[in-house]
Amino acid sequence: MTHSKCPTCNRKTDIIHNLCKTCEKYLKIKISQLADYVNDATNHLQPAKTGKGTNNGETSIGININALDWATGKPVLDILWEWEKLIREERQLTPPALLPPAKDEIATTIAFHQAHLEWTLQQPWITDYHNEIIQLHKEGQLATRSQPEPVRRISCPSPTETDTTCTKLLAIEKGNMDANILCPRCKTNWTPARLVAVALSDPNHDIWLDAESIGEWVNLSERHVRRQARQWGIHKRGSLLNFTQYINQKRNLDLT
Repeated sequence: MTHSKCPTCNRKTDIIHNLCKTCEKYLKIKISQLADYVNDATNHLQPAKTGKGTNNGETSIGININALDWATGKPVLDILWEWEKLIREERQLTPPALLPPAKDEIATTIAFHQAHLEWTLQQPWITDYHNEIIQLHKEGQLATRSQPEPVRRISCPSPTETDTTCTKLLAIEKGNMDANILCPRCKTNWTPARLVAVALSDPNHDIWLDAESIGEWVNLSERHVRRQARQWGIHKRGSLLNFTQYINQKRNLDLT
């Protein structure tokens, strides 16, 4: 066992294989949930009437294309079969072409990946495997409209009697910068806009936001923000990024 940083979440932890225990646990869960998204996709074929995404002025064809694709199982099979082929080859198992047809192809390949996951976790390509499974899982959530709302938290910057700040993490909702937020610890009333403005005025005050929220602030895609965060070594706390560190780094680079 080595003490290092997990390549997928950057947590400093004891790594038994190539991922930390938390990422291993979530990977197992997300593999098993892929079948649920395939089965649920048929219930979401109607386009969303409110929502997420952009309105480009085009006429809707009256069907959720992502859900239709997922209902066939093709996105899952395309990814899992490719990895299964590699695993079978490296473990010298029966090649896919020689296997009898499976009655339930989705369940069969998921069961295969679960059965070989302990071995897979020890391979040098586990990070690529993990990232593709996580991305596939996100696409399944989008197709079935089951993706959780990103967590957005800012620590309360209200001063206390001991010349420190409150630091209670306050949740903020997307798209409403004028919403009233009452800090349960110091009882100060805030709006998200004022929270960010006050917090950013203190270089020693950390703001923790998800990549999507940061992208909204700086007008970049979530993927671009994540790539910059990895490149710049931005600190992480679970799924949240240190926005203060990120914005300071971005400002420094913009000035050069």
